Amino acid sequence: MSRAFSSLEAVAGGAAVFVDANIFLYHFLGRSEECTRFLERCASGDVRGATGAHILAEVLHRSMIFEARSKKVAGGGAAGGAGTAGKARREVRKVEAVEILRASPEAVRKLTDYNAAAGAIIDMGFSVFPLTAEVVKAGQWIRARSGLMVNDSLVIATMRIYGLSALATADKGFGGVEGVELYGPTDLGAAGGP
Repeated sequence: MSRAFSSLEAVAGGAAVFVDANIFLYHFLGRSEECTRFLERCASGDVRGATGAHILAEVLHRSMIFEARSKKVAGGGAAGGAGTAGKARREVRKVEAVEILRASPEAVRKLTDYNAAAGAIIDMGFSVFPLTAEVVKAGQWIRARSGLMVNDSLVIATMRIYGLSALATADKGFGGVEGVELYGPTDLGAAGGP
């Protein structure tokens, strides 16, 4: 049974909260003022923000894809590979961008803006928990019981190992996980996922 989310603004001062990748991405992409205000509270120390090393990697990966799509690096032009020139005139889908970047190390080397994301998260003062064998093993147990995907199960495993119960996320898939207090942005509307 899926539970309702509380607003990010309902997070009590002093609370320790695990922050999922989508909260960071909505902030960096300018899609949610609530995410930005929440992360500002984390940076000021009003909320004790925590995340996982695997979340930093996910934010970097997704930020790289967004940068490639916005600059059309993965869609042709100087950085595009052979056969991609026709894609420069239209929106490049995420899947296409990934395929093109995998086939073109030169295109990847031209992308640099995405690197700022991890530094910004660290500069906000977030505790970054490591991805350990214990977390991976606990994730397997969580997937078997909850049906969560791998990265999501690692979020819950990390939270449980480090004693956190509050989760800031826009992912409704966590609604069925017992023992987790869910907080999410309410200002996304039909904007879609990051």
